[in-house]
Amino acid sequence: MIYGPVGGVSGSEMGGIESGAHRLVDDMLERLGETAASVEVERTVVPGGPASSLLDAAEGADLVVVGRRGLGGFGRLLLGSVSEHVARHAPCPVVVVPTAAGA
Repeated sequence: MIYGPVGGVSGSEMGGIESGAHRLVDDMLERLGETAASVEVERTVVPGGPASSLLDAAEGADLVVVGRRGLGGFGRLLLGSVSEHVARHAPCPVVVVPTAAGA
């Protein structure tokens, strides 16, 4: 999970954002159940932009797996595509997993 500072947010509020990010990661791993139990998972929460933080974490990695929301043309124009940026600039192979329909 990657999060960044929000304008006008105090240090104590950032702690709350970080705790929420940890809970979100825990919930995602819990939903994966047996799948998560069958692979080694390292839970890391870091401040920063998603694409640059993933690329930093990819240094020395054998593989990066990243999800894709599939926002389409206009959404991608407004928000950019983290998965596309990572796939183009990662120092190792990248697997892009699309979001399941309706998830």
